[in-house]
Amino acid sequence: MIMKMHKRISQLAIALTVVSLAGTAAAANIVGAQSAGSGTSTISVGESQVPFGPHTAGKAGVGISSYAGGIKVDFQGLTPSSAATVLHPGTDKGMTVYKLHDPITTGTPGDPNNPAHAGLGSFNFVKVGTGDVWFGEWSTNGNTGSPTYQNRQVYYVGDKTGYTAATGTAVGYTLTGLHRYGANTHLTGSLTANFSSRTFHGDLSIGATQIRLGTSGSQIAFDTNGHFDAANAGQWVIPGNLVLATGTVKGDFFGAGATAVAGIVDFGNPALNIAWGGTKN
Repeated sequence: MIMKMHKRISQLAIALTVVSLAGTAAAANIVGAQSAGSGTSTISVGESQVPFGPHTAGKAGVGISSYAGGIKVDFQGLTPSSAATVLHPGTDKGMTVYKLHDPITTGTPGDPNNPAHAGLGSFNFVKVGTGDVWFGEWSTNGNTGSPTYQNRQVYYVGDKTGYTAATGTAVGYTLTGLHRYGANTHLTGSLTANFSSRTFHGDLSIGATQIRLGTSGSQIAFDTNGHFDAANAGQWVIPGNLVLATGTVKGDFFGAGATAVAGIVDFGNPALNIAWGGTKN
């Protein structure tokens, strides 16, 4: 993933110099957010900085605080080293979840396109549509050990370049969400956006649990750039229509004509937080 960064600090320094000299030429417009970390090692999303091996600078990326000062690598460059599962093509529009899990992903000795990923924790991440847009979850141990999913964080990140709003007052999206992903379990749902009033509502569910994007009877507002950050707008609902928790819904629409959307619901509880995304119907 990060090209054995503990042994490659000099190369990373060179990479940062290259990125610095590049200035703003062909600059991407990477946006995203992550929930707060709770452990010694945490992740953050943003523009990737590593330009060698399988990685490319200037794309949607992620960094780990305990490795090379949190330098970020692109998600696309992580896919060759990850186990991939297509999520029910008929209902989830063929979205693929990638699982990069230490120590399961050991890498191929001497292969720069498939390095070892020891000590980097567990990533479950999903590519949204055809653009450089991703969402997912990270923890130090994934669904192994006891307790599972320690220090869990959720995130979304993507390239906002070329964004334009869709047209219409009832534009539908098919959604997928991740919450402690394992054994092919994931959330499914939908979202309806009004690009005239710049509001939307939606929901995701798994079993009898429902995650509301917009409290009952209300809408979430987004700005002219397709960004939203709404406190107390997400609800975790259990059978009996009981609201277990309320959280902040953060995210963005992406692409020309707002072809994709991605975000998180931050309940302030690592065990409950959700990452989600989807594409326009």
